[in-house]
Amino acid sequence: MYTLPLLGLFTTSLLLSTPSTHAAGQDVISKWLEEFRPSVLSVDQQRSELEWFQRVAAERGLQGVTVQSTAESITIHSYESDTLARAFSDITGIKVNHVIMDEGNLVSTITEQIRTGKRYFDIYVHDADSNGFHLRSQRLHTIANKIGVDGNGDPIYEMNPLLAPVTNMTNLDLNDWMNIYFGSDLDGNIIQLTDQQFVNLYFYRYDWFTDTDIKNVFNDTYGYTLGVPRTWKSYEDIAEMFRHRCRFLNSDDLIPKCIRPSDTPPVGWDGARSVYGHADYGAMSTLQILDGKLGWKYLTSFYGGPAAMSWRYTDAWFSMAGSDDKGLPNGGVNGTGVDDWGIKVVNHVPIGASVERGGAMNSYAAEYGLNRSIEWMFNYAPSAALDWDFLTAGSKPARGDIAQMIFEYTPDLAKDYYKSISSPVVNSNGELRWRVAPSPVGRYWDRGMKVGYQDSGAWSIPKTTKGKQLEAAWLWAQFCVSKTVDLKRFIVAGTPIRKSTINANYVSDRIKFWGGLVEFYRSPLRHLWTDTGTNVPHYPALAQVWAPNLAKAMVWANGTEEGRAVGYTPRQAVDGIAHDMDILMQRMRFNLKSPNLAPVNTDQSTYYAHAPDVSPKAERTEAYDVKWTMELNMTESYQAFFDRYMLCMAPGDAACSA
Repeated sequence: MYTLPLLGLFTTSLLLSTPSTHAAGQDVISKWLEEFRPSVLSVDQQRSELEWFQRVAAERGLQGVTVQSTAESITIHSYESDTLARAFSDITGIKVNHVIMDEGNLVSTITEQIRTGKRYFDIYVHDADSNGFHLRSQRLHTIANKIGVDGNGDPIYEMNPLLAPVTNMTNLDLNDWMNIYFGSDLDGNIIQLTDQQFVNLYFYRYDWFTDTDIKNVFNDTYGYTLGVPRTWKSYEDIAEMFRHRCRFLNSDDLIPKCIRPSDTPPVGWDGARSVYGHADYGAMSTLQILDGKLGWKYLTSFYGGPAAMSWRYTDAWFSMAGSDDKGLPNGGVNGTGVDDWGIKVVNHVPIGASVERGGAMNSYAAEYGLNRSIEWMFNYAPSAALDWDFLTAGSKPARGDIAQMIFEYTPDLAKDYYKSISSPVVNSNGELRWRVAPSPVGRYWDRGMKVGYQDSGAWSIPKTTKGKQLEAAWLWAQFCVSKTVDLKRFIVAGTPIRKSTINANYVSDRIKFWGGLVEFYRSPLRHLWTDTGTNVPHYPALAQVWAPNLAKAMVWANGTEEGRAVGYTPRQAVDGIAHDMDILMQRMRFNLKSPNLAPVNTDQSTYYAHAPDVSPKAERTEAYDVKWTMELNMTESYQAFFDRYMLCMAPGDAACSA
């Protein structure tokens, strides 16, 4: 019964060994080598790696197979679809249909494929935020098993036997990934392999923050140095100054004029163009406006559309406020603790999201986090921000009148509107007028916690993919993350995955082009920004309850009589999210670590009867708000700034000053 495959394999090998076919293969590789420069590999090393893909596809009889692949609509995946798929097909003879779709449809599709066993795609680039769902469902192929640790503390992996025949472990080099654990299960086995990652960082106008006049006004007004804020209190002070004390006096000004409370406003102040101290978004993608007073129609449909607003919060916002436990990557130690979503787990088993069950989704910290985000948007952002959504907000600071943004998704920063010399945030010589830096944290945050969010789109292979389809799909995934092409992918999209890419000489020589992103990824700080993690047992289902509750909080915040009548206070909103998640989790059953909710505790006096830095945390007043910034020095490298950031452990430390 093995005769036919062996004959096909033998015949293919003979064809490849003929001079004309070999020469044609070399010509194809030579053509694509030009596209994939620069690279961390030499040209000869790249050629060798591409020859391996070509050879293995032939030896395994995969030429002519068509891989059905899909990913969400961001720049890196468009490059894969438009360029890498053609290159892979030319080199290997394996055709790839790499479909780009919005994230909501993608998640719906993979969830349905896992639920029903019906094949829609062979392989997905799916957020590792759903890792908790996948490890519990056990419906993805394991890519590699962790079998130990080497002398350097790095994991040792053994490939899934189904994938091993089409894997080049040396070239793949799994320990070259910056955050391989994003797609790992509870035992460290890789079930999703990161294809791209991006981070939420603090964006600010470097030219404004280093302007002597602006610095003097800030210092005289607030009593400390203007710099990168370490705390939400300082972020708020900076937002207040730029929104209420700064304006563009002339239409072509790039740096605003700022005044002290005691200063007489200069001529032209009234009617001058406004400056904003904050940017955010308050609308939901694809939703309808009911009317100008009330706000937004809220729906419970899947998070590709309406709940895109909830990403603003599900992406570790409450962790930044300080709601979760100490411990990396997502709060707690040894599978016990509270995570970014306020879900308490014991031995990796979710026992509740509400404070009444030991969780923190409706804790004081979560209420504070929601309150602050709403207040800042109404007080310091453009009024139009209420109509901005996830898809549009990221570009707004590039228009030149916004001082800072606490929650900037870094793929936006790779776009022309942040890089072109025609942009208001780029000098005529091409130098960036902006930077990114580590995000400030709220009053409930304690040292030892995560700080922010990283998104990891990861190759995920359903167990419905088998045989040649499985081998071809895995070859395609390896090609996209190969060292041959990864540096070029970073240049195109700004979503690095490999240490070798972020440390490449090419990147070092052009480090200013990324405005601080490279320095962030070269710093140990990157480990404090993680994805959603394994505690969330069913991301798609639980995400649905965030949007309607958050939308009602926005309706209430509008302040109209009608809005207050139908909306939710921030307290009611976080209560709603917590209790709705508890209801859903109580119904969930998986093959592994299903939720097992704790009984409701009605004794409120015991909710916070533990150490003050253990979640859920007792109420912290304004006395916990600390004014703390990192002073900037225009003569030091930005890497030196990041090095100082690591040493600046408290206000007043020498490293905090330039």
